[in-house]
Amino acid sequence: MDFWLLDVKSLINVKGKDVCFDYINTYYESNDAIKEAMLLSENEDVLEVSVHHWILKDDGTQMHAEKGDASDVPYSFLNRNHRELKEGA
Repeated sequence: MDFWLLDVKSLINVKGKDVCFDYINTYYESNDAIKEAMLLSENEDVLEVSVHHWILKDDGTQMHAEKGDASDVPYSFLNRNHRELKEGA
């Protein structure tokens, strides 16, 4: 069974301090994962968003799809305007 992981890395400001907030969501349709990733890419607190194609094998193990083309990671976004990247530049 194929599934897609939406990986989000963000930095939010809580009471004047930057706090890392990273999470992963699972989707069964690549279009749903990509749509959500594109919406999250518009958030100024989000540093990086990516969608990864994974496979659940019959024996219950999981593996990253390795077709060697864009379908393995159909969406990737790095916010070069994020405050962390600006400060570190």
